[in-house]
Amino acid sequence: AGPVTPSPTPTPVPDSNSGSVPAGGKLTTDKEGDGATPDDPIETSVTVQGGGEVSISEKPTTNPNPNGFVFLGVQVNIQAPPATSQAPLSIVFTLDASIIPLGQTEESIMLFKDGALVADCFTSSGKADPDPCIAKRHKLIGPAAGDIQLHVLTSTASSWNFGFTDPPPGTPLGDVDGSGEVDSLDAFWLLLLKGGYIGGLPFPSVADVNIDGIIDVLDALLILQFHGGLVETLPPPNGAGAGSATDATLYWHWRNPF
Repeated sequence: AGPVTPSPTPTPVPDSNSGSVPAGGKLTTDKEGDGATPDDPIETSVTVQGGGEVSISEKPTTNPNPNGFVFLGVQVNIQAPPATSQAPLSIVFTLDASIIPLGQTEESIMLFKDGALVADCFTSSGKADPDPCIAKRHKLIGPAAGDIQLHVLTSTASSWNFGFTDPPPGTPLGDVDGSGEVDSLDAFWLLLLKGGYIGGLPFPSVADVNIDGIIDVLDALLILQFHGGLVETLPPPNGAGAGSATDATLYWHWRNPF
């Protein structure tokens, strides 16, 4: 695991593994057994029910961004024996926290197979329904805290990318719900996120309105101040880093709005 960064890492170190896998066996790129790290930000494992030759290649992404999405800087190419939706391949991708953009979560990171968006599985039956589908999403804890793991079921392997929703061009800083306005509803979204009531935001890339690398209650406060006319621009012209004099002024206005 590593520190969360506001933008994806563009050039991950390539990694690969290949070999013959017995029935029900697994091949992984995590040959070191240390999980995903900032130097090796993605690890992949493939379990093949019927066995066979498997090849995994992790590299910087080469596929173009789909409309409305931005890819992270990693791509995984997998070759494996064909399976079925009833007895699918089981693929687990582990993404290091260092390549997860600010505000993104295990629920908001999207998976693409050959450029097509992969949906979550309809059931927990162990079948690929739809085919392919994401069976589980995890945010890891402990030594790997902040890492994200996606468990995929699919009848075929191929090329896999990871991305997140890109706000439409011209979306203003602070418009986290994409309504076209920066208002109290955007602040409410941030408070819900901070309180743990939701797992992510519609457009988290415009949520860090004071540009301090953290999405928190201060951003919600700044949005309210901007909506009320107490702050002229976002980000505020004098900055609003944590603990600054601007923070103290905003807090006073929040407690004494009139």
